Amino acid sequence: MAKTPEHQQRTDAERIPATGSGKLDSHATESAPRRRTQRGGRRASPEQTREHLLSERRAAVEELARLTRAAEREEPGGTGESPFEEGDVAQATERVDMSLMHRARIAERINRLTRGLERLAHGEYGTCEECGRAIEPARLAAMPEVAVCRDCQERRERRERAA
Repeated sequence: MAKTPEHQQRTDAERIPATGSGKLDSHATESAPRRRTQRGGRRASPEQTREHLLSERRAAVEELARLTRAAEREEPGGTGESPFEEGDVAQATERVDMSLMHRARIAERINRLTRGLERLAHGEYGTCEECGRAIEPARLAAMPEVAVCRDCQERRERRERAA
């Protein structure tokens, strides 16, 4: 059931703090919880980092399995409707292509998380593979699978755009 505008405004008012808009600003990001650091600003221990990487990897594997099962149901000849029953082969093909791309991105993330676990085991996690400097803690918190610092990633992207 759709919310009425009055109900939506009331729930928004309850959710958004009176002192701000609810959008991220410098104050909001300073007080936001960080996933890769402990209280006092210390970095997470290798065991905590390992558990976090394993947890992220498990979630990605489960998501990939769920999407694969859903795609199998959608394929012609499966338990879902065939594209001919839908009446729009192009739309069905586009849906299959999007599903394949999404699953490929998740599979790539699983591989990056696995490489992150390997780097952690060799004492290299958190060090940029290209320049050898430490990867920013905020970057690792947002994407624990990254292997390069922000500067090196930007250089990679510029080279790819130029090619």
